[in-house]
Amino acid sequence: MDSIEVFKMTRRNLPHIQVAGSVYFVTFVCKNRSLPLSSEAKDALFEIILFHHSKKYTVYSFVIMSDHVHLLLEPLPKETGFYDLSEIMHSIKSFSASKINRLENNKGRILWLSESYDSIIRSEKDFWIKMGYIEKNHRQEADSLIYSFMDQAGMPDDTVMPDDTVMPDDTVMPDDTVMPDDTVMPDDTIMPDDPRARGDIRDSQSQASEHTPTPKSPPPPFPLPSKQASLPVFPEATNNECNEKL
Repeated sequence: MDSIEVFKMTRRNLPHIQVAGSVYFVTFVCKNRSLPLSSEAKDALFEIILFHHSKKYTVYSFVIMSDHVHLLLEPLPKETGFYDLSEIMHSIKSFSASKINRLENNKGRILWLSESYDSIIRSEKDFWIKMGYIEKNHRQEADSLIYSFMDQAGMPDDTVMPDDTVMPDDTVMPDDTVMPDDTVMPDDTIMPDDPRARGDIRDSQSQASEHTPTPKSPPPPFPLPSKQASLPVFPEATNNECNEKL
């Protein structure tokens, strides 16, 4: 994998800005949004997102919806610099596409649009807004799957989760983006076929809320990450570096 030492900016159909040590809000979308993800597909994707948690990135929260995923994560440092967000996302999407297509006997299907929407989290306020948006999405769809570090770390009592947070669910992703689902993963990447340990890490607060839809079936058990996340630190330098480069 390449590393991010200070700053990187690329552009395809959308701009992609990376600053070393940053937290990112990422959205990736099914190529065919008219065909919702099955419960088996969501389970597999849930495990794959958490597979490199605390190894290559820290996962703060994510929600798997019927046709898209919202993810809040922080790439971790490596020998030089930090893991590259674009390669992290390529790994998540290529491996999940391959596994889901095998599960559903649909070899050759292009499951994901290859280009994701991503933005840098520039402050603690921005962080909690995105956490609230992920939670809000989960409440709006009964069959969605959610993970949150707040299940273990707890959320500060004075944190305000805005009800009017607006994020573009209808972000237009290019139809001609190709995501190969036969991507070869590195030989040292080992994904267990059935790694589930007992323990439910769904958000207990959202389940207890009277506004949360009742799931159609009991939530499945998922493995707890080996290392829980804590609240990230947002240095003022992040904004300054972005503004200087832009």
